[in-house]
Amino acid sequence: MHSLKHRFLIHHYRRVLLFFCALTLTLFIGHPSSQTPGTAPAIAQALNPTQLVQDGSQAYQQGNYKEAISIWNETLEAYATDNFAERALVNQNLAIAYQQIGEMPSALHQWEAAATAYQANGNTLQFGHMLTQQAQVYTRQGQHQRALALLCGETPVIDVSANALEDAVRCNRGSYLIAQENADIEGQVAALGSLAEAYRAKGKYDEAVQMLQAGLNLVQIHSLEQYKASMLTSLGNSYARLSQVANRRANAANSVRINAEITQDLRNEANEYADNALQIINEAIQLTQEKGDLVAELPAQMNRLLLGQQVLEQQLSEQQQKLEKQQLPEQQRELEKQRLIEQHQLDKNNRLLPARRRLSDLIQQLPPSRETAYAGITLAKSFQPARQDFSCDTYAENSQQQTYLEQALYLAETIEDARATSFALGELGHFEECRGELDRAISLTNQAQLAASHSLESADSLYLWEWQIGRLHKKQGDIGQAEKDYEQSINTLEIIRTEILTAQRDLQFDFRDTVEPIYRQYIELQLENTAENIDDSANTKQIINLPDNRIKGILKSTNALRLSELQNFFGDDCVLTPLEDSQSHLLKKELKTAVIHSIILNDKAVLIASFSDGDSKLIQIQNVAELKTTVTDFRRNLKRYTDKVYDQDLARKLYQELINPLETELANTGIDTLVFVQDGFFRDIPMSALYDGEQYLIQRYAIATTPSLELTATPASKRPQLRALALGLTKEIETEEGRSFSALPSVDDELSSVEAQLPGSMILQDQDFTTESLTAALQAASYSILHLATHGEFSTIPEDTFVVTGPNSSGQAEILTFGELEALIRQASPNAEPIDLIALTACETATGDDRATLGLAGVAIRSGARSAIASLWKVDDETAAELMGYFYHYLQQEQLSKAKALQQAQIEVIEKNKTNHPGYWAPMILVGSWQ
Repeated sequence: MHSLKHRFLIHHYRRVLLFFCALTLTLFIGHPSSQTPGTAPAIAQALNPTQLVQDGSQAYQQGNYKEAISIWNETLEAYATDNFAERALVNQNLAIAYQQIGEMPSALHQWEAAATAYQANGNTLQFGHMLTQQAQVYTRQGQHQRALALLCGETPVIDVSANALEDAVRCNRGSYLIAQENADIEGQVAALGSLAEAYRAKGKYDEAVQMLQAGLNLVQIHSLEQYKASMLTSLGNSYARLSQVANRRANAANSVRINAEITQDLRNEANEYADNALQIINEAIQLTQEKGDLVAELPAQMNRLLLGQQVLEQQLSEQQQKLEKQQLPEQQRELEKQRLIEQHQLDKNNRLLPARRRLSDLIQQLPPSRETAYAGITLAKSFQPARQDFSCDTYAENSQQQTYLEQALYLAETIEDARATSFALGELGHFEECRGELDRAISLTNQAQLAASHSLESADSLYLWEWQIGRLHKKQGDIGQAEKDYEQSINTLEIIRTEILTAQRDLQFDFRDTVEPIYRQYIELQLENTAENIDDSANTKQIINLPDNRIKGILKSTNALRLSELQNFFGDDCVLTPLEDSQSHLLKKELKTAVIHSIILNDKAVLIASFSDGDSKLIQIQNVAELKTTVTDFRRNLKRYTDKVYDQDLARKLYQELINPLETELANTGIDTLVFVQDGFFRDIPMSALYDGEQYLIQRYAIATTPSLELTATPASKRPQLRALALGLTKEIETEEGRSFSALPSVDDELSSVEAQLPGSMILQDQDFTTESLTAALQAASYSILHLATHGEFSTIPEDTFVVTGPNSSGQAEILTFGELEALIRQASPNAEPIDLIALTACETATGDDRATLGLAGVAIRSGARSAIASLWKVDDETAAELMGYFYHYLQQEQLSKAKALQQAQIEVIEKNKTNHPGYWAPMILVGSWQ
């Protein structure tokens, strides 16, 4: 049986077979069997194509997929070109077989050929089914918009207020609409299942849940019980993903030590989703067992195992977080940590035992297939922590794990599935790596690389094994070869960067385990290869003298990491294209600019400063844990800006660590602007508030930040006319979801200042500020500045990065995400000059870790603007109004860049209110182009 598995079966295989329903619903709807390729009616032909079809089906059922493909390709030659129905059925058989061996382009070609044949034969119903199948392939390849277009048109409508769930989805074209028009209930269910998968892969889990509930409603009304279990399995998976997201948010909230009530609310939400998921999955399992449907039971049992592991891992994480907050001696803390891990492993083995046993039984009872091979790998991985960066620190050797991996390898080799073989070999290699059997591990990993190179869809596994071989060579002490291996792994990643980092939104968090470490470990290797220049035993910062080509290599790796982070964060909603020669344009000598990259490594932080005279300087700071604590405390003190007393010691300490080593070069090159490309916890702080003992850094240098130098627009040839579309919210308001936002009384003065400073500007305030009025204003005229004085958040989840509009016709605020804002800007003014600057004066970085600031840093990128001004936390709205007034005043002086205009505005606020806490003005930062 072919299964609709996830595109990425790597990353601990927790997603293998998590969505199964769409395939079960769409394989040969209208044909006798939904579990094996179909057979054609008898037709007298010289080459007896009927017998060929049956021979191919027999080979397929025995797991001989390549033989089946060969036979069915011969069958196509035997059929006349106008035998549309017969050829279409063979095309379908071929598509399924190609998918089983991972040949997705070939599978897509066969689905398209079948669709063309049905269309030519006037079979609209089957044509719709083929569109659904094509959409499934596109979803697996990360092309979600193409999938949605085939299923429902470009803009599917989900009406949450619909009286009936089956009426909640409205399409203007696609397979769902075709099924509706043909009263094809099974086709509707299949399309809804596929729509849910596309939405789930995009990280839109609520929409996926609604699609599946609509499908289940149809199943119930029309007694389509044969599809219920797989629909429930998928629904359970969607709730499990919602639980995972809520847990991630809770962990992030806990890590930044915000209101404990918020953290607990998120925990409760996660637990509720997990309970729903478990209840639904158990119902699916019961249905499959009542029917004796082992094929449908497999993914349900997989879900139960993975969900159980997810819940247990989260419980361990919560216990460890509580332990960290206890005041314990270090030795006792370490003992408690070890006790928690040991207890967790015991609980895990006991609670997961039933699911493991049943999954093992299913693997034994089902015929060899890609699904059973992946199930074996997933079963083996369940003995290890669900999230790990392929290190061996927490790896627990288990003989059962090796048994299951070897079984998976046997199954994969039996059916000649190169992709599954690659994963089984690679995981066996990792198993041997952690046992310390490095030669055996290298042999297995080399075989995994070879198997991956034989499958067209396995580039996303090849980079893993190239990384693994690099780790192994490093452990053997061959640093030079290890560096080459890492470089090859990154080269493979760069080729598939857009595809792998956007294909599954729930890989967003796993990115930190399976992609990000490669870049960071590679940078460490690049530094290690210059060990004669570095004293790792030093407990203070060091200035490292490296050859220019070496520093350029490290910068290249750092830039690649930045691009990968942003691509992963935004997903398929935003494809990033680096600008050619951006660094050479942005670091021209006459611009007097220095760019400072920060890189957080395992036990150190590295700063690389590039000066406008072409020179570079590398600084290494040991004891990164202590540095992180200083940065965290510095930010916390700045956020408490209502305190009457401000302790400048932390600001002075950070200045000494980060800026003091560069002062000589900064002075010698006449630098007046500093641009920071920040990493990790550095993203959370405004560098402008660092203090040298006499002045803040902003009083000495204009300051900007950018998410990536390669994505930063080069200086415009001519300053655009300064005219703003300014929108603001002054009154307390509530959204339809019941979320309340406080009044911003000073916004009225802020908007008046914008209008006074920038003649020709347009103001939309309170009830005049709606999505519709914003769209109309952008269509009516072009503006160089979009000024938004309203509540908003920059979140660790892109869909939660938003601004709040004024009241709609119902008197409630609307939430406008930056993805929606981007689409609105581009659609409203497709031929207009891009917006030069977006200002967001009442937004803040939301509950979350340092990834939340990627939302802030990406504002300009998402909107198509050259630059953005935004705040790292919610600032006093009176100060924001005053600051922006000064900023627009100075921006009108053509000799001043945006960075210098903001510098002068902040200096004005500092000088006017000398006793004020820097937390009032410091969080307002310039992102993107600083010119």
